Amino acid sequence: MASGRRDYTLGYLNETATGARKTTSFSYNSGGTCLVGNVKTILSYKVPKGYRLGINRIHVSTSSQSDNYFYVIAGPSTIANQYFSQNIELTYSDQNPYYLSAGYYVEVVVYNTDDIDAPFVSTLIGVLENIS
Repeated sequence: MASGRRDYTLGYLNETATGARKTTSFSYNSGGTCLVGNVKTILSYKVPKGYRLGINRIHVSTSSQSDNYFYVIAGPSTIANQYFSQNIELTYSDQNPYYLSAGYYVEVVVYNTDDIDAPFVSTLIGVLENIS
């Protein structure tokens, strides 16, 4: 029988890559009133120079009970476009967020289909990574 340290030990060792980037939890809220039958950008965020943004969630809510429409523009792409009633959440996993490079915008645009003006609020949740 061998003696000494075993090659395999049960347990968990927390490791960090030597070139790991500095990350910060990130959230951004914005909103406004959208007039009847109009389109309005309720959230607009530009990723600052030297950073990249990992989007985990985008939440949109309103007091309007109609089927309202929203779309999300992230950089050069439209990543969501659909109808919703009162609340909707676009979700990416924490392990695999939707990344945007510095200089790109995230915009949440809503279309009010109700017969009254309605307030809309949007929240962007993710991770801001320092890449400089």
